[in-house]
Amino acid sequence: MSNVENIEEVVESLGEVPESLEAPKVKKSRGRPKALLIDTTLPEESVEESPPKKKRVQSEAQKLNFIKALEKRKANIELRKAAKLAAEEAKEQEQEVKKKEVERKIVKKAICIKKKQVLSEAALDDVSDCDIPDEVVEKIVKRQRAKKVPVPKPPAVLVESPKPKYNFV
Repeated sequence: MSNVENIEEVVESLGEVPESLEAPKVKKSRGRPKALLIDTTLPEESVEESPPKKKRVQSEAQKLNFIKALEKRKANIELRKAAKLAAEEAKEQEQEVKKKEVERKIVKKAICIKKKQVLSEAALDDVSDCDIPDEVVEKIVKRQRAKKVPVPKPPAVLVESPKPKYNFV
């Protein structure tokens, strides 16, 4: 006898097909699979306090090297601070020099403007009471007037378009 015949005899005697002999039904799931709940709590029995680990003890050479490194670090910090202060002082000095240069230029310009004003007043007053001789003032006024006279530009030449041969009305 074969296994198939044995199964048929068992089925006939029971009247129904046992579930273990049927093919399992596979459900096709849609979407994301559901998360399985996992018990993450530890049983109370396993909570045992382990003794704390001992720290590794440094040797004397390691301690000396660490102290040496700290001293070097402090020295480098001081050097950086000193360099930063020197840079700030240099920047402040540059700003002061620039400020003095600007003030000097402003004063120079003001003096120049004042001189021009005095000369123009002397030319307008035509009074000989001024300290500046009249000949010098006249030369300066002529120079100023020559500078102020604009050079006339030649007018642009307009080119006329040719007359059309035919007139359409």
